[in-house]
Amino acid sequence: MSQQYLISCNKLIQNGKYQEAITGFEFILKIDPTSVSAFNGIAYSHAKLKNWQQSLTAILNAMGHGNNKENDLALFIQILEESQLQSYVSLVEKGLFEANKYNKLENKATSLLKIQFKAKYQPLLENLDSEFSIEHNVFTDKSLFLMMEKNFIADYQIENLILSARTEILRLAFSGKSIALYIPFLAAFASQVLLNDGLYHTEKENIIKLNQLDNNLENILLRICHSNIREIMNIWHENKELIHNEKTKSLISDLTFYEQVANIKNSNIEHVKDNTSKIVQSFYMQNPYPKWKTLKIEPNTLSIEGLFKQLDRDLSKTINILFAGCGTGHQVIECAINHPHIKIVAIDLSPNSLAYAIAMAEKYKVTNIQFFVLDILNVSSLSQSFDYIISTGVLHHMESPTKGLQSLEGVLKPDGIMHLAFYSKFAREELKQIKADVLEYLQVSESDITPSDIKEWRAQLKDKEKLRTWFNVDDFFYLNGLYDLLFHPQQIEYSLLEIQTLLESANLSFKWLPVTEQYQALFELDLKALPTKNNKGTLSYWHEFELNNPDYFMHMYDFFVTK
Repeated sequence: MSQQYLISCNKLIQNGKYQEAITGFEFILKIDPTSVSAFNGIAYSHAKLKNWQQSLTAILNAMGHGNNKENDLALFIQILEESQLQSYVSLVEKGLFEANKYNKLENKATSLLKIQFKAKYQPLLENLDSEFSIEHNVFTDKSLFLMMEKNFIADYQIENLILSARTEILRLAFSGKSIALYIPFLAAFASQVLLNDGLYHTEKENIIKLNQLDNNLENILLRICHSNIREIMNIWHENKELIHNEKTKSLISDLTFYEQVANIKNSNIEHVKDNTSKIVQSFYMQNPYPKWKTLKIEPNTLSIEGLFKQLDRDLSKTINILFAGCGTGHQVIECAINHPHIKIVAIDLSPNSLAYAIAMAEKYKVTNIQFFVLDILNVSSLSQSFDYIISTGVLHHMESPTKGLQSLEGVLKPDGIMHLAFYSKFAREELKQIKADVLEYLQVSESDITPSDIKEWRAQLKDKEKLRTWFNVDDFFYLNGLYDLLFHPQQIEYSLLEIQTLLESANLSFKWLPVTEQYQALFELDLKALPTKNNKGTLSYWHEFELNNPDYFMHMYDFFVTK
């Protein structure tokens, strides 16, 4: 009987009758007080009505009575995201620990765990200089370990916390005191260092101290926490038996992954001929980009069918996709997960980046991507044409983006769609000054700058500087990202009027520039003030919009074109 009631209540939800659905689900709970489906239905309906307290109570009840299956946890995370809960709730924390066990949920779960963590330890984080103590229970907190293991610590308060702990643990170890209690912390910190490319600076006197420590597990982990990836891999190979421990499972998994990436051989390697392409290839072989470990999978992030429908394209045929410049695979793997029945070709200049992408595709059990090391200039050698081409953040690294775009246009089907993204010269103006400040502080030329130099410069940033917008983008929290942001050997920045000329040179037409939900309110406000408000289907309109909002395209111009 309750199953029939559930069907009826879900139909009410489909028709937007959320209050009626809640009443129905509550009746089901009188029959079956442990019905996870009913609790989930109540949680979902209250969320639609923005009754966040009732929604959270219901979803926590569902988790308390259920087996915490992936779909239930996905709903739990969805409600947490929509409610924007900023206070600490222990039951929420426990649910996020469960969600971290699933590859497709761990990114979102860790991001929400960060909110819980900051609410839980707010006084400590805000008064770290006066209240720091290595004996504080924060350093045995599982949530801190998960954050360090899963994602970048893209937060200066938490970064200061873990760096203060690293310094104190080294002091204790050097003075002969046991640091065995902090093995889980050090193992998680080591995972963070692997992910951020050894971003954190180490003073020379600390290097001397590290070299004088005995060779036990905790001291080896402490050395890893002060090293770069190459040094870490050497330490691991020299001390594998010592490092393998019940408390270091996650770190061992990461070390194994990086070894796997290093050992992947791509048989489809092209010998790049263009001189600029060779320079860019070399850069990304040394600095695979972007670095990532978990995927924030949104069901409709790249809804190919929805896009084709919006642009009046035929949905009955098989769609053929090309990712031109896929890097380490973050975007293409997300697309493949959301569209498992679509065959995808992904190309990139860097075999190292592709090795990373291939290993990540294996992690997420993605099998519908074919990877090639290939220059965009030679994309015609694939002997294929494509319905949809994605090349975001790539063409502006070519000597001639015009030639690159013409090459892609040559393999785009007559009714095909292309997704492009380019750097904005207006939005990135501040980066030029930041780059100049780096070189002035270090007293070196750009050609002589080293990873150690960049780490030293970053370590001396003042709190005032850390408040600036550019200093809080993800690229500031890992070394490869900083290199790509500030010291890429080849990049061209554009205005939207110059983009228009570029498109015309490749016989392409601008169609659509999506507005993210985050900026929808700003967009609507400025739309009223613009004289061309009814003409947003042109790049000249968006050029005018950018002049009024110079930071709007801080990431990139991101838009769609057709032939």
